[in-house]
Amino acid sequence: MNQFNNTTNIIPQLGCSFSETFKITLSILLPITSILSFSVNIFFCCVVYVNKKLHVKSSILLVSLSVTDIVISLTAPIFEFIYVYWNPKWPIGSLGTNVQNSFWMFSLVAPFVTVTAITVDRYLAITLNIQDKRIVTP
Repeated sequence: MNQFNNTTNIIPQLGCSFSETFKITLSILLPITSILSFSVNIFFCCVVYVNKKLHVKSSILLVSLSVTDIVISLTAPIFEFIYVYWNPKWPIGSLGTNVQNSFWMFSLVAPFVTVTAITVDRYLAITLNIQDKRIVTP
C-alpha cells in the first residue's frame, strides 16, 4: 500500500513545446497556404461575378463555399501561429479564446452546410428528374 501513497516520485508535467525547426517550417508554410487559398478563392469569386453565364444557383452555392474558405484562410493560420509560438502561454486571453473557438466552429460547420446544400440539390436534380428551375439548379 505504501507504494501507492508515495507522492515524492511525481514528476511535474510541462506543456508541450515545439522545436525551432517546426516553428520555422510552420512560419513559412502557413502564410504560403493562406495566401494561395485566399488568392484562388478570390479569383473564383471574380470569375463568377464577371461571367454572366455563371450567375446561377449552383455557382452561388460554390461562391458561398469559396467565401467560407476565404474567412478560414484569413483567420485559422493566425491562431495556429500564435498557439505554436507562444505555447504553453496563451497571450490573447479569454476574448481571444472565444474568437478562436468561434472561427473554429465556423470553419467546421459552414463548409459542411454548404456541401450538404449542394449535395441535396444534385440529388433532387438527378433522382427526381425535376425540370422546375425554382427547385433545383440545371
